[in-house]
Amino acid sequence: MRLLGPIDVVVGDEPRPVQGLRRKAVLAVLGLHAGEVVSTGRLVELVWDGAPPPNAVNALQSHLSYLRRTLSDKSAVRSRPPGYVLDVGADGTDVAVAERLIAAGLQDRDDAARARDLQRALELWRGQPMADATGVTWLEEQAQRLEQLWLQGKRALLQARLGLGQHAQLLPELEQLTREHPFDEQLHGQLMLALYRTGRQADALGAFQRLRRTLRDDLGIEPGNALRGLESAMLRQDADLDPPPAPVRAAPEPEQRDAAEPPARCPRRSRSRCAPSPGGPGSWPASTRCCRPSGPRRAAPCSSPSCPARPASASPRSRCTGRTGSPTGSPTGSCTSTCAASTRPTGPCRLPTRCAGSSTRSACRPSASPATSPASPACCAAAWPASGC
Repeated sequence: MRLLGPIDVVVGDEPRPVQGLRRKAVLAVLGLHAGEVVSTGRLVELVWDGAPPPNAVNALQSHLSYLRRTLSDKSAVRSRPPGYVLDVGADGTDVAVAERLIAAGLQDRDDAARARDLQRALELWRGQPMADATGVTWLEEQAQRLEQLWLQGKRALLQARLGLGQHAQLLPELEQLTREHPFDEQLHGQLMLALYRTGRQADALGAFQRLRRTLRDDLGIEPGNALRGLESAMLRQDADLDPPPAPVRAAPEPEQRDAAEPPARCPRRSRSRCAPSPGGPGSWPASTRCCRPSGPRRAAPCSSPSCPARPASASPRSRCTGRTGSPTGSPTGSCTSTCAASTRPTGPCRLPTRCAGSSTRSACRPSASPATSPASPACCAAAWPASGC
């Protein structure tokens, strides 16, 4: 049941209008007393604004039957002596939801949580509460109460957003609200603070002087202590008025790479490129390092401590030369690779090695993940001079 705007009901996701002023008044009175028994006499008095017709009780029963059909639930409006009760659950009306969220927002200590609850509450307003039930005195009074509830939630939301450092975004809204509520000192204080935090100290003090003149001319009073204290703090540029520090964002997690994934090829003309050290995030196993030397191609023993010894059962092979070699190689630098100790040294050594053209590049990759293949050795490309590798 929605009362924070034109009166209607929502069944499922389907809004259903309520026809007739008296029917809307009956629904609104019961909705504002949801879960409470409202006597027949009070219903008649409020709905007909103190001047009921002779057949008011019969008309009331007819309106209640209409409302049960509109709600598609005969048990939603129950007869309970001495009158009737609307039974739609704790959150069966938008008024009940808004009151709950605003109460929670006012109790939240965290500005972000406070802003979230209050924003959800204020989004329930669709305009002037019960705008299509004018002429019923009690409902007009309740509409004013709900407007004040909206203003209370709005002030609290603005304060929470100022605490989150959103002063620049709030300026247009605060300027409009202070025009609509020229005597509201809290809104004017929030406007002054937003102006001050955006570097407009003169405009902030000017807003205070305008409010002071308005209060003097129209009401014959001075601004309250809170607003006068805010003006004094701005004049001495109190550090407590400075914007809150921006939230620190956590650094992004380093990219994780699968240890079984083959390393990238070394650039054709790079002086030296080796994979990250083992053990770090995204590092390659030491046995899959790729190293390209600088200077003339000459063989040198693999001096890296991470280059494991070749097991006796492993036979290095080269697809580009068809020859086998050792880490020391030949002066021309033949394309070779050395099989390191695997998780199962007795298994076959499968080392797919690719060399292109006349250069003697070697990309040595494990044939499969050690977790899935019993014949998946580690490998170390040792065909190139070590050059500090």
